[in-house]
Amino acid sequence: MVDFNYNFVTDKIVEHINESNAKVEEFMIQMKQEMRETYESKEEFEKELFISDLNSAINVTQTSEHKTWSNEGSSDKKNAHDYLLEFERYIVALSNHHNSTSRNTDTTSQKPINLMEDKLNIRIVYLQELGILDFLREKYKIQDINKLASIISSFSGIESTTVQPCINPMINEGNNQKNNPCTPTNTQKVRDKLINIGIKLE
Repeated sequence: MVDFNYNFVTDKIVEHINESNAKVEEFMIQMKQEMRETYESKEEFEKELFISDLNSAINVTQTSEHKTWSNEGSSDKKNAHDYLLEFERYIVALSNHHNSTSRNTDTTSQKPINLMEDKLNIRIVYLQELGILDFLREKYKIQDINKLASIISSFSGIESTTVQPCINPMINEGNNQKNNPCTPTNTQKVRDKLINIGIKLE
């Protein structure tokens, strides 16, 4: 079983942040993935205990010394405290997902969670993570990037001229990846929100 001990996570964040923020980002993505996979692999009666153990980690942060940590880089970089808050937010998201799926209540009276996204590149990441891009390409045998961009613009609220340079590097990995919106950070952000509303991702 993977150890999600809070002290282990904090030590790793401090260790990696002295090397680079990219190293911490890689560690955070790995931890979230392992946490999600561990949760999904458990029986229903074990999930409650697992979530309880994770939530206990959040209580530790109330008096933790991590509030004073910072890296020595420029102010636009995340510090250790920022990464710990991100770790805590993911635990809350996973806990909310567990609570929403474990309740045996009528959901017709509940308000849907609004995932409206102002950033156009994040909208495209949603299409990718939900398999919509692959569905359109496979269902209608679309090979032409411009045609696919036009179709996406019809329902996404994004101009086709904005869609095209984003999906081109996603589909053609040999192209310049500068405009590819599916960065590790963007992808994890979208996956976290989908998991929070109960979507099971592969």
